[in-house]
Amino acid sequence: MSYTSGVDASGRVLVGSSTSDGTSQLVLWDIDLSAVPPPPGSSGFIDIAGSVFVADIEWLAATGITKGCNPPANTLFCPNNPVTRGQMAAFLHRALPGLPLVRAAVDFTDDDGSVFESDIKWLYSRGVTQGTSPTTYGPDNPVTRGQMAAFLHRALGN
Repeated sequence: MSYTSGVDASGRVLVGSSTSDGTSQLVLWDIDLSAVPPPPGSSGFIDIAGSVFVADIEWLAATGITKGCNPPANTLFCPNNPVTRGQMAAFLHRALPGLPLVRAAVDFTDDDGSVFESDIKWLYSRGVTQGTSPTTYGPDNPVTRGQMAAFLHRALGN
């Protein structure tokens, strides 16, 4: 499979894929890449000053992809903490809300009461995750680099 990508005149991200049998797919994400970067400090996170990632974190907050790491206050981003599978589900859900439904949601037994339960159900129903077993997701487990590669491939490459 080969991929091409670009941005159209209105700022939409375009990703195209084609397979060896000649079939192709065009995916649109309505992300405004032409937006002016948010001003420093606009996220309200009190733990990112001096981080080399300040601009990236402010952008994530301005686009709504992150809300913080200490709900409900969300005054912290926790830039040096690992990302959990639950947090990653929320990031992908907020970043790619237009992914098509491909199957019914599953009721994982270990996400009941998690603030990320609806994000996890969304991720599964879009075919991005299989869970850590047929009945569990592992919302508090860290995301490994291999898992992240699989999540991004399923979300962006299929």
